[in-house]
Amino acid sequence: MPTKPQSHAQLQAARARAERGGDYDRRRGSAARRGYDGTWRAVRQQQLQRHPLCEHCLAQGRTTAAGEVDHIRAVRRGGAMLDADNLQSLCKPCHSRKTAIHDGGLGHRLTALAG
Repeated sequence: MPTKPQSHAQLQAARARAERGGDYDRRRGSAARRGYDGTWRAVRQQQLQRHPLCEHCLAQGRTTAAGEVDHIRAVRRGGAMLDADNLQSLCKPCHSRKTAIHDGGLGHRLTALAG
């Protein structure tokens, strides 16, 4: 069965990882080491139960199921890891877009968030 071709963003990310030779992934450590442990998984599940729809899509009048939990203010920028007030439920496309634009993903610089 044919597979879906990779998106431009996926290809860019794969190229960037290959060029770094995996250094970034080795330096950042495992998810558990970065705090994404059992406690995080429980908080994440609670967030998705309380807010099952993508908050960015809702603001634009669309109804989309959320599958990701995002830190509004990145933890590495002083955001609280487990504080419900620092979390938002997002769909995968909105989370990827927000991460790329605001959190320095895909080689973008970190930007200031409004609010």
